[in-house]
Amino acid sequence: MRIEMFKSPIAKTSATILPGDIFSTEFGDFGNWVNLVFEEFGSSDLSDWTAIKYHVVGGALSAYCYENKNINNIKFTVVGKEEREY
Repeated sequence: MRIEMFKSPIAKTSATILPGDIFSTEFGDFGNWVNLVFEEFGSSDLSDWTAIKYHVVGGALSAYCYENKNINNIKFTVVGKEEREY
């Protein structure tokens, strides 16, 4: 596995984020900023909610987080890239 952290963050949208992109997000409590690795978008039964499949940097277990926004309105702050060999 290779992990590269960028010197400057890159703004991406749901149309431009790629699997392996490391994004910074506020998770759970306010002020709790974490870096997560994007895997894919999942489905949500709720309108205007988006499911984002992720794992922690260097981790193996995947999980979903839910954003109370339509997929077309989500912005990501990408701070790195994780490359894995399968």
